[in-house]
Amino acid sequence: MIGREVRSDNNLPIHADNDRKPSFLQNPVIFRVVERSEDDLDPDAKELNKRAKRALLDRFRAIIQRGIKKGKFRAADPSIAALTIIGMCSWSAWWFRGDGRLTDHQVASQMAEMAVASLLRHDMVAAPDDFVREAIVDLQGAIERVQAAMTRTGPRAG
Repeated sequence: MIGREVRSDNNLPIHADNDRKPSFLQNPVIFRVVERSEDDLDPDAKELNKRAKRALLDRFRAIIQRGIKKGKFRAADPSIAALTIIGMCSWSAWWFRGDGRLTDHQVASQMAEMAVASLLRHDMVAAPDDFVREAIVDLQGAIERVQAAMTRTGPRAG
């Protein structure tokens, strides 16, 4: 999700793409259906969904571990941090309304900012660098890949 750069009050760079919806807000109904009917998916779809979720977690965890190692992110358990951010993003499939007060891009930008801010060391909040931008792009790409996999393997009627 590379596009124009906007800045929050604390100068944290967030990328927002004007041409498409953020991936976790693109198909919230499909996401909710797959999430709620995981046990009813056919074995191939269930396995694909399981692998996609694991890949997403692994990617988030790797990004967070890299940030901790580089000294950009505060010391935290990478698995807990990754699951927390994934949960925050995926929960939007239940509460986001396209006709609501904020656009999908505004919601996505705020969520990305909050996710990265939760990881930054307190002394890094005022001076983030290219690593933070790279982490945001990596995290958004991982979300997009899982969303695409879930869209391809939606639940089957039967």
